[in-house]
Amino acid sequence: EARAYQQVCGELFVTNKKDLDLGTMENRLVCGDGKKDQIGKPWSEIPPNQMAYFLKGFLQTRGYHSPEFVQDNERLYVKLGPLSRVKTIKYLGGPDSWEPPTRRLVLDEPLTPALLNDMESWSLSQIKDEGYACAENDVQADPKTGEIAVFFRSGPKKRIRLLDEKGDAGVNAGALNRYNAFVLDDFYKERMVALTRRRTLDDGFLQTLVMTTECGSGDSVTIVRDVSLGPPRTVRIAVGGSTQEGPRVKAIVRQARIGSSASNAQVQLDASYLIDQQNRQSLSANYNWYYLKGENRYSLRPMLELKHESTQNYDVKSVTGAALHNWTFDTNEGHYDLRAGPGLIREDRTRSKTDRLVNAAFIEVGARWMEHDFEWFNTSPRTGEYIDISGLLAIQKMGSNFTGQKIQVQGEKLWTIGRYDPPLFVLGTRFHFTTVFTPETDPGVFPTRFLSFLGGDNDLRGYTFQSLPRSQIGALTEMDASIEGRFHRVLFRIVDVFAFLDSGVLGAKGNAQIDQPLFWSPGFGFRWESPVGVLRTYLARRFATNQNESEEPYDKAFRVGVTFGEEF
Repeated sequence: EARAYQQVCGELFVTNKKDLDLGTMENRLVCGDGKKDQIGKPWSEIPPNQMAYFLKGFLQTRGYHSPEFVQDNERLYVKLGPLSRVKTIKYLGGPDSWEPPTRRLVLDEPLTPALLNDMESWSLSQIKDEGYACAENDVQADPKTGEIAVFFRSGPKKRIRLLDEKGDAGVNAGALNRYNAFVLDDFYKERMVALTRRRTLDDGFLQTLVMTTECGSGDSVTIVRDVSLGPPRTVRIAVGGSTQEGPRVKAIVRQARIGSSASNAQVQLDASYLIDQQNRQSLSANYNWYYLKGENRYSLRPMLELKHESTQNYDVKSVTGAALHNWTFDTNEGHYDLRAGPGLIREDRTRSKTDRLVNAAFIEVGARWMEHDFEWFNTSPRTGEYIDISGLLAIQKMGSNFTGQKIQVQGEKLWTIGRYDPPLFVLGTRFHFTTVFTPETDPGVFPTRFLSFLGGDNDLRGYTFQSLPRSQIGALTEMDASIEGRFHRVLFRIVDVFAFLDSGVLGAKGNAQIDQPLFWSPGFGFRWESPVGVLRTYLARRFATNQNESEEPYDKAFRVGVTFGEEF
């Protein structure tokens, strides 16, 4: 029978040696340390009983819960036994009206302690998201049957009644509340507490923030924030790219906690380069001044941007300055951002059909709504919505070369079909509409911020970047919409498959007037949420319908696109 075993090392023999695959430290604890130095000498020889003790734990971490050990003198023979896999999951003791979503990508996985720990934390977060802030649970498993049982002790639903703080944030009381994604007296949601923490840390406000829940009597719960100050200045560098822009780099230097009201300032560099006629560089700076004390979300945000952008249609060097007043607030469902203020653009446009120097003094107003779930799942979109409405008003002889009012509406909506986590199928749609109301008849008098183009990753994926309209001057009215369906992690359990249909239309004269034809771009692709960013690749087809017979017809062709760090 011993001939059926394979030697792992020294006096250790196992069945199915390839399934064991010991790590460096595991190998040292089981097989001994080959080094005869002061540290390695005591571990140079491992007796069989100690070898079996360590090996039993290592096998459990791999899902082997019924190994057989046979010692023959100094030799240890180990039969690994069957690999236990997850077959069923059941939930017991939860609220009668609640059932957690179906957990995907767990069935048939090896039944390991790490998987059970993950099931414990996942199931607890699911019930806490429903308002059961003080719920507890236990997870047990039977390695023979492969059944996992989750036992809940939910308790009553809780509302957030109080906020408490430990540590010194170094700013006025209440300044931290700007980042709250929850509202006092609303039902507790675990995800919103985590979103609050992420907002605070991403903004560079604190170095560490621990948020714990203290359960009170009745339906009350207190959120305790344990804060720790770090350096007020943060530096971040991100890289990405696409076949549309080429390599892209973004660098941000941010100074947080300026003054007792915790204002902040930021300088950002954003650059990409594909070819001489397809590149972009911008340097922007802004100061977010919270001019009131305590808990407030009013701020004045002066900004300055220097930008160079080269495309197949133009080469533009511009300077933009603005001073917007912002007001933000959160409800239990989402985040609102209102803004208004004056601005000025000075743009030098060359290598285009309308080379000129353009000045535009304008008034900007805007409002944005974003659902909390959309913000929370920003790196893995699956549910939620956002909508942004904005307007630019410029009047000739009042600092502008033209008169025009630009209106823009854009948004996105995502649905998760079925109750699965992670989701199985995600359906999404996005839309964009913009038009300029103006007496002007020549689009060339407007700066590029007032003009619209179609083509590329952001709208019609079958067309090259800003290849529409063919006049290369730009349009004053533009509408586009896309619908995309995505099967999440269905290839090799890590790769998404998606299909989409993009459509768009342009109008040269503005005033919400639309011209022929209607542009289409269906396609499909693959998506991978890698540890360092989202990688997407797609194949899209382009064609046009309802074309003007007196004009040259638009071609039909395929386009391949690749993006890294971008989403739908």
